[in-house]
Amino acid sequence: MMMHFGSPECDFVDKIAKETFKVINKLSPSEFRGLPGIKSRMMELEKLIDFEETSCVRIVGVLGMAGIGKTTVADCVYKQNYNRFDGYCFLANVQNESKLHGLDHLQRKLLRKLLDEENIDVGAPEGAHEAFKDRLRNKKLFIVLDDVANENQLRNLIGGAGQELYREGTRIVITTSNKKLLEKVVNETYVCLITVSDNRLEMHDLLLTMGREVGYESSIKEAGNRGRLWDQEDICRVLKYKTKLSVLNLKKCTRLMHLPTTLCKLKSLKELLLSGCSKLEIFPDVNEDMGSLEILLMDDTAIKQTPRKMYMSNLKLFSFGGSKVHDLTCLELLPFSGCSRLSDMYLTDCNLYKLPDSFSCLSLLQTLCLSRNNIKNLPGSIKELHHLKSLYLKHCQNLVSLPVLPSNLQYLDAHGCISLETVAKPMTIIVVAERSQSTFVFTDCFKLNRDAQESIVAHTQLKSQILGNGSIQRNHKGLVSEPLASVNFPGNDLPLWFRHQRMGSSMETHLPPHWCDDKFIGLSLCVVVSFEDYVDKTNRFSVICKCKFRNEDGDCISFTCNLGGWKEQCGSSSSCEEEPRKLTSDHVFISYNNCFHAKKSHDLSRCCNTTASFKFFVTDGVSKRKLDCCEVVKCGMSLLYAPDENDCRLQGLQESSLEKAVSGKETETAVDEAVVSKRGRFCIPEELLNGKRIKKEISFADCDCSVLSYIEPAKPNLCPTEETVEEDELKSKKTEEEKVKIMPSKTKHKKPRLCTFLFFTVPFSILSLFLLHTSSCSSSTAAFSSSYTYQPPWSGDLQTAQFPWNRLAFSLTSPPPKTLKLAVFSRKWPNGPNPGGMERHALTLYTALARRGHRVHVFTSPLDPSLETNKIINPTIHSHGGSEPGKWQYRKAWDLYQEENQKQPFDVVHSESVSLPYWKAREVPNLAVTWHGIALESLHSSLYQDLIRKPGEPRLQSFNASLHSAVLPKILDEIRFFHNYAHHIAISDSCGEMLRDVYQIPEKRVHVILNGVDEKGFSSDKKLRSLFRSKLGLQEKSSAIVLGVAGRLVKDKGHPLLFEAFSKLIETHSNVHLVVAGSGPWEQRYKKLGDKVTVLGSLNPNELKGFYNGIDIFVNPTLRPQGLDLTLMEAMLSGKPVMASRYPSIKRSVVVNDEFGFMFAPNVEALTAVMEAAVAEGAERLAERGWKCREYAAEMFTASKMALAYERLFLCIKDQRFCIYP
Repeated sequence: MMMHFGSPECDFVDKIAKETFKVINKLSPSEFRGLPGIKSRMMELEKLIDFEETSCVRIVGVLGMAGIGKTTVADCVYKQNYNRFDGYCFLANVQNESKLHGLDHLQRKLLRKLLDEENIDVGAPEGAHEAFKDRLRNKKLFIVLDDVANENQLRNLIGGAGQELYREGTRIVITTSNKKLLEKVVNETYVCLITVSDNRLEMHDLLLTMGREVGYESSIKEAGNRGRLWDQEDICRVLKYKTKLSVLNLKKCTRLMHLPTTLCKLKSLKELLLSGCSKLEIFPDVNEDMGSLEILLMDDTAIKQTPRKMYMSNLKLFSFGGSKVHDLTCLELLPFSGCSRLSDMYLTDCNLYKLPDSFSCLSLLQTLCLSRNNIKNLPGSIKELHHLKSLYLKHCQNLVSLPVLPSNLQYLDAHGCISLETVAKPMTIIVVAERSQSTFVFTDCFKLNRDAQESIVAHTQLKSQILGNGSIQRNHKGLVSEPLASVNFPGNDLPLWFRHQRMGSSMETHLPPHWCDDKFIGLSLCVVVSFEDYVDKTNRFSVICKCKFRNEDGDCISFTCNLGGWKEQCGSSSSCEEEPRKLTSDHVFISYNNCFHAKKSHDLSRCCNTTASFKFFVTDGVSKRKLDCCEVVKCGMSLLYAPDENDCRLQGLQESSLEKAVSGKETETAVDEAVVSKRGRFCIPEELLNGKRIKKEISFADCDCSVLSYIEPAKPNLCPTEETVEEDELKSKKTEEEKVKIMPSKTKHKKPRLCTFLFFTVPFSILSLFLLHTSSCSSSTAAFSSSYTYQPPWSGDLQTAQFPWNRLAFSLTSPPPKTLKLAVFSRKWPNGPNPGGMERHALTLYTALARRGHRVHVFTSPLDPSLETNKIINPTIHSHGGSEPGKWQYRKAWDLYQEENQKQPFDVVHSESVSLPYWKAREVPNLAVTWHGIALESLHSSLYQDLIRKPGEPRLQSFNASLHSAVLPKILDEIRFFHNYAHHIAISDSCGEMLRDVYQIPEKRVHVILNGVDEKGFSSDKKLRSLFRSKLGLQEKSSAIVLGVAGRLVKDKGHPLLFEAFSKLIETHSNVHLVVAGSGPWEQRYKKLGDKVTVLGSLNPNELKGFYNGIDIFVNPTLRPQGLDLTLMEAMLSGKPVMASRYPSIKRSVVVNDEFGFMFAPNVEALTAVMEAAVAEGAERLAERGWKCREYAAEMFTASKMALAYERLFLCIKDQRFCIYP
């Protein structure tokens, strides 16, 4: 039987033959005879390739000079391992083959081999890999690209998207002599016997040994004629007599103890390498200029005394890492005066305590590493290092503040500076001609205060706008993948000014009609990344955002933005590897990215409806694969625009820098806090920077939608514009009045715009909601107290009750009808002697429930084992590991919960606020969450904090941001995700109403239970009163009125109000005294008021009992309406009347009767007035009020009442029969 060529039978036989050969090849052993030493080299390369790891794609480079054996070792590894894979190809001699046949030919050859299809139609080269992406991802592949010369070859052969095109387990090997080609692509690099890197020759140990022998034999008798010396005796002879030595390499000479005092005679010496000379204790004085010396490496030596002179006028690189000297100042060691050309200085772990002001003489310094030193502050003169580009301060654990830094600084890494609290304003000197991008890394800087964080973000934003504006002026329209500026620091909240915010790692939003005007620069991006036991093994980390813009015409553009991270380390010649970066808490990443190309498909002459989507993920900066130990949990975006020419932040920058503009305190503040951009902003209404009056201006984006972010502009010449508000000042002899003149725009529009209406009405409507929103049951709490107004006993379904459950009668003496197994998620358990309010609430509640017989399991963050509160047996505390005390990681807590739940399911699960995120809450139907504060209440706080601003004081950036941009989206997000929680517990009447009326939670899922405090710990005690007042120097029958305040001494607790009001009070009353219990920024200010104020610092619960008994009236001037302050309840239980800010939460749930004390609007005048009234009443009348307070508090605010109410709710959740009261 004959078969014709091309017939089905012929094709079938041909296919059988090919498959047979494949099987035979796989079964045939690979032998590598005639290649001595190849097996060891293969093992080294195979270790880097890591064939056993199948969860990722790995790309490994083989680097070396031509003819050194790169192809041979790659080929041997390929032949030994290709049978592990579904598809494979060794593409030899890429450089020459591409010249002969073209890259298209090589691409087709590669894809046909990988996909095992001879007649495959590849199509256009640039889209080939994308077209076959699904098929490529179906196979585990092994690809070797031999002798690749440039990026174009690499991009065409493995695809532009890189590793994302391939299935996990795929391995790609690239052999090349081009080191830069591998830097951005590979996970690991294998260096063959000899390679050239940065003008340095690197070689294998075998060649090194052989070379030493050859060098020795070249001049056996005359050591001075040899190119290299290794023998100790030869070295000593040459150092004594020879002066024309260029390189003296004594690295790791571990027995070297001394250097000759004539070292300075080596006038031709260019490099002196002493790293690793662990017994070298003294460096000789350099009395004569070693003018040729450029490199001095002294890492890991035992030098303890600093030389008196080091004259090296041409020194460019100085490294002294790991050499801990005994001179605590370490100033003389540093070669300042004689080394003006120094460009790189590495002083890691040198026991440095401070640097001198003369530091500025190193004017050419570009890289400075001060990591792992004891420095508390950097000298102010550091700002004069105008060429400094990289500054490393990692693990400087005593560093508390940063001064103004140099203008050209591009990279700052302050990882692990655990004491760092403040930074200068401005952070660096900014110039109008700014061109350098910057990255500021503040990972694990946990003490960085809010002002410092805002200053860093503000500075970064301004710099990015100036950079972007410069790009516009230079007509640069391309994509810059790296951010213009980026910053990261610990935290779990997005800045409020980010217009678009979402939970999770992706978002989609509609852009304003004129987003792509001629001032558009790009995007401001922000994420919160949650880390869990993250160890940075590659020393690279990036947050990436994939963006897609689609307009109404269907045009679409996709691009990728980098939010920054870290990718550099403090280099030195030290033999010790740098400790990996370890992170266990949430961090905020913010970047400002140039995206001019995003508007290329949009017509600037018309409005354009555009939908934008963003997807964020984290990578190790090399493989671009998702990291399992961290994830993006929140994301945000705003559009970024170049500042207007008259932007108040740019005043004073017009000449050269901010340096001239920051001579005064007001200027400094204005520069930092005027972080607004283009239109839709508040311009700081004061004299800024250049001394000129900047007119007060409020302008808005022009669209009929909603309140827009201040950084999303309108296009005035395309659509109707807003009326503008201009302000002129008219001065009279007595007062200064402001006249607001409404100026019509050039286009005629008589009707007000919707945006303008919304802008003015929304914030003040929300304010009105807090101040005026009262329902028919607004005084219900007061009515519930039998001491005042009788109400018939209530009965019915507890789920319908819209009043506090604390008012109901539950039996404390009777055991619970059913004992429950309860799970509690709480971010913190009391972890110190003075726990916060939420921690005290948790301790009080769950201890009380445990005493009632319930099996309570608390899942919380790591504890300090030395504290007594953490030795409690009941409730059972499950603290997750892997981080420092108090650092919450919900995933680990969730794992512990699931493990315990499998033993016996929990009856009810309870979360303190968002300790258990909403995406986990969906999985728990028997869940209740207690809200200690919500975003709608936070807005109220921001409004009041701004209202207490003094005339001329600039408005805080955070207020501008919250009012203009992110607060409404944040409230909307809360409204969306709150529904994932089955039951909601509000700790005040007003919070319950907002959850029902605004957040639209069904009434039967909202329950009001007021906080409670331990009634045994707070009571009236005359002995304690006498003892406390005697310590104040007050007689027992003294008529002095003692006011008391307790808690954190910070602004949002109202201490600016109390400070000013009491200052006025003591001007007219000599018989008043203020006792302050707490710590914080306002502690020192109170002490300045003299002997009328006693500052006690933080007090433990036992000390607080004496404090409450010793005062006559308790003052709570808080500016935060969210939640209920426990101090009010403690004071009332101790029999003291109260003064409190008139907020719905306090008025309707605590101070429900005028007899309980005084309420005031949160301003100085109102507080002063009620203080005057209290002093006028006298101690006896205040004591009468106090007894009524105690009577009411004993009914409503005890821990027992709170615990019984929670117990009944949990029983109701477990079994509906317990929902019926009584």
